[in-house]
Amino acid sequence: MAPSNDSTKGSTSSAPKSRLQRLKGALNPALDKLADVAIGVLDIRNELAVNKAECDALALRVAEITESILSRASSSKEMVQMYSPLIKPLQECIDDISKFLEEHVQSASVPGFARVAENERIKIEIAAKDKRLTDVVGALNLDVNMTVLSKVSLGDTNPSGVFGSTTLTETSQRARSALTIARLPPKPRVFHGRESTLKSIIARLLEPESAHIALLGMGGIGKTSTVATVLHDNDIKTKYGSNRVFLSCDSVTTADGIVSALAAALKIPVSQEDDARALILQHFESIEGSVFVVLDNLESAWDTTDRDAVEELLTELSNIDNLSLVITMRGQQRPVGVDWSQPLLPPLDTFDLETSKTIYTSNGGKTGGQLDDLLQELDGWPLAIVLMAYQGQNQSPGQLLAAYRAERTALLARGRAGHLNSVDVSISLSLNCQSIKDAPGSLELLSLLCLLPDGLETSALADAFPEMSGILHAERVLEQVSLVTRPVENEIKVLSPIRAFVLVSHPPCGPHLETLEDFWIAIVSKADALLGSEDSREEVNAHITKIIMKGFGNILSVLSYALKAPEVREEVLLAILLLSVFSLLVHYGDTWELMRAGIAAGRHTPSLQSLCGHMSLVQAMQSSLPGHHSNTEALIEEAKELSQDPMFEARGMLVVASRQVQQLALQATGFGKDVEVSAEKVSELLQSAKQILEADADTSFIAWCIEIQGILALATGKVEEAISFGEATIAAFEELQNGFGIARGQYILGSAYISQRKWEEGDELLRSALASYHKYSFRQGVAISHRILGMSCVLQWKLEDAIKEHTIAAETFEGMGDVAEAAMSMRQCSHVYVSMGQPLEAIELIFKVISSYDLLGDKLRCAGCRLELGNWLDSVGLFQESLEQHLLALQLCEDLDLEQAVAFFKCGAAGSLCKLAYRDTSDMNFEAVEEADRLFREALRVFEHVDHLDPTLTVLTSPNPFGLTLEELRAGLKRDLAAIWTVPGRDASESIRLGEEALAVFTERDVKMEIAACKVILASILVQDDDSEKEAMASMEEAFTLLKQLELPKGSFVLEARRQMLLTITEDMLSSLKESIAMLDSLRSTAQGQLEAPPVLD
Repeated sequence: MAPSNDSTKGSTSSAPKSRLQRLKGALNPALDKLADVAIGVLDIRNELAVNKAECDALALRVAEITESILSRASSSKEMVQMYSPLIKPLQECIDDISKFLEEHVQSASVPGFARVAENERIKIEIAAKDKRLTDVVGALNLDVNMTVLSKVSLGDTNPSGVFGSTTLTETSQRARSALTIARLPPKPRVFHGRESTLKSIIARLLEPESAHIALLGMGGIGKTSTVATVLHDNDIKTKYGSNRVFLSCDSVTTADGIVSALAAALKIPVSQEDDARALILQHFESIEGSVFVVLDNLESAWDTTDRDAVEELLTELSNIDNLSLVITMRGQQRPVGVDWSQPLLPPLDTFDLETSKTIYTSNGGKTGGQLDDLLQELDGWPLAIVLMAYQGQNQSPGQLLAAYRAERTALLARGRAGHLNSVDVSISLSLNCQSIKDAPGSLELLSLLCLLPDGLETSALADAFPEMSGILHAERVLEQVSLVTRPVENEIKVLSPIRAFVLVSHPPCGPHLETLEDFWIAIVSKADALLGSEDSREEVNAHITKIIMKGFGNILSVLSYALKAPEVREEVLLAILLLSVFSLLVHYGDTWELMRAGIAAGRHTPSLQSLCGHMSLVQAMQSSLPGHHSNTEALIEEAKELSQDPMFEARGMLVVASRQVQQLALQATGFGKDVEVSAEKVSELLQSAKQILEADADTSFIAWCIEIQGILALATGKVEEAISFGEATIAAFEELQNGFGIARGQYILGSAYISQRKWEEGDELLRSALASYHKYSFRQGVAISHRILGMSCVLQWKLEDAIKEHTIAAETFEGMGDVAEAAMSMRQCSHVYVSMGQPLEAIELIFKVISSYDLLGDKLRCAGCRLELGNWLDSVGLFQESLEQHLLALQLCEDLDLEQAVAFFKCGAAGSLCKLAYRDTSDMNFEAVEEADRLFREALRVFEHVDHLDPTLTVLTSPNPFGLTLEELRAGLKRDLAAIWTVPGRDASESIRLGEEALAVFTERDVKMEIAACKVILASILVQDDDSEKEAMASMEEAFTLLKQLELPKGSFVLEARRQMLLTITEDMLSSLKESIAMLDSLRSTAQGQLEAPPVLD
């Protein structure tokens, strides 16, 4: 009800205040006290300065409700007597509002930015208190109206004679008409994810004995939907018929309130003199057949000061033989005094991602990109998912994700505020429950736990909050009311939407916040042992890595929140720096934004500027990694500016050089084609940096400089230099007693030895480095070392060992979350399978690799894998499947607008078409041959009009890079065009010209396989002319000799298959030619003999 705009009343509180004062004279002390508190609330209203509109509305509502109730009570002595024992819950509610408004006036002086968060918290709390006021008044009206209804039901035709002249209010009339029928809630149209719980409840209710079931869980978890579905089950209808009773206890706060509501639902007339509870129990006992009663949201009455009375009522209901009782309650605790059916139902849990998607789309939410990310923000909470789906009817998941990160839980609401329509209201009800009020430390603990998105082991509570008294009791209370959950037995966690709400409404603060920060800082500080300067054991380091990785999300959250303090602590910045170094080392997590925030927080404090400079330098190192696109040079300049240390210039030069070395390595595989950097320039940069560092005797950075020089030598193929720098790197880090640095030097030296085919020396060094990488949890080093060892095994023809090494590399990369590198190692593994003559295993594995690249959106590598897959399918005779792979790859390259790659795949598709066309020579498919001819010619035109090959062809065919020159590629296309000389309409002379041009190129380059292939093709054309048979025979014999003598590298499965195919063709044609020539010679000899014989004389 809005305040009147009457001019005599204005906007002041004088009119309602005076009316309340007048009413006091006709009441008893209990009702007078209610009036006094309401008057006090109006007085507080005049002192409000901030959030005035919301608080003003709440204060006026208290006054209006109080005035309305007192007016009705004052109508007669009987009404005063009736209201007096019922007024206590309303008195407590209004006292709470009065206290809240007083505290709000006192907290109005909160300054600046903190005031914004405080205002949001207060608005949310106002909504919760308004909701509670509505519920309490509703329960009071229900009790009063039940008394009025019972008088009417008992034949009192003049209730006003008993209760005064006051007529029933509109609310009373609605209650009277609504409560004449025990209505059931409708069956939910959308119901997913609770099928096993549903089945279990129904099975127990259908047993001969009565069932007593408590369905527990947090608010909005689906308890009401589940029991509503049970109520409408066909078997339940058959057994219980019309004896199904559903009572929502939302607005009921006492045991007597439950009794009154049940009496109304069952249409049992009750007078003031009657024992309503006895009448209800007698009513149930008198019913023939089974009765099924549901008390929904029972926590409204149970989690109050009237808990004992509620439990007594439940005990009495459970003692009725024919009555099955189901209650739903927020939290994890069941009321005592009831023999709950065994086994007990576990509390309802949140949903997994797939079920969340089903619920989201079933409730009208749009699908699309970032849906998984959006739903993960909701932690599987059904209420949050349904409300997000409501918003998602007109917005994409990406738009909603951005909105949620800006608005948080305020977005999750629809229509009028209520616990089923607003996540904020639902959470507020739990925060304001009696259990939380009875455990004062629980709310503070909750706000601190909300900083931990990954949860916390319960065994760590005492260490994280050593000064917090009663912490175990507070944790139990939070768990009992479902504000925290247990994802696993020994861990607790707060769901994401609850965290978001509590961090705004009850932000953590005080000494316990600092002890929580110190707890995580101490964990991060353990990472020092991983940097190589301490002598520690591998198992210890592995444990350190495990606990930091497990707590990474919590550490990010706590340190981020610590940066919001007015004065940031040095310990916090040191922890952020060390966490970032850890992230670089083990390739886990992303600290970029945290580092930027830390630098921003500390850069204006003189004592922290040098530390911020180090943070900027580490960020520059981060930016040098593949995938980062930040301005490294700008970060180095920032580091120099903040630190005021001349050495930072040289250190920055090393960071730049490190990035450029990586670019050179990428350039060698075709990825760095747009990067203008040369090995000479990088070498000069390193030398300049080294001179500056040596002048200052900065030994640790000198060692790093030598290491980068060694990596540069490896990347550019200067093996002897790499050996020299590898040895120098080991020596430099030995001086520093840095085991991690020594291992990196061993990696350089071992890799160089393998390049020189010094297998034993290289293997020993790499395995020594590998052991150290394991010790220091350097997962990227572990993976790359296994990859190099795998490549070494291939070169030594230790193929089983190669499979093992590449598999470990793939698994390690996958464990790091590096899908691209894991796919590359699996791809290398598939090539080894081909070398072992196991193409089917290779085909199975390359399909997985394609899936990985497809997930990454890497179309180029997808196409390259399909090229290999097509070739391997060809080799096992699956020509149609091979053609499909070449066409898919061709489409990918068209999407990327790569002209030469498209032409390259046209060659592959044409080759597969030819194999399909010639598979059955008795029924050749000339349409396929013509299509192949067209594709070959289109590809040839492309390569004849370019003067160099696109480097992406090297990427396309990695890890076995494309090895042909442009001339050889053109010759190969001419060879293939010559091979399909049977294409309709082509003159034989053109095919011979193409074959001879190809033969000339391959002969010049001494490519024996292709020379033999060209000779076979030319012979097959020449043999069609009887006069050229002997020339064809000679060409075929030369090809046969070449193929027989050809020695292929071990493992050349595809090449060997091709050689065998050419040998078979050559042998068949030679045999046929010899028979043909022999027959022709015989015919010629016979004809010649007949010509030379003397004439026969008569």
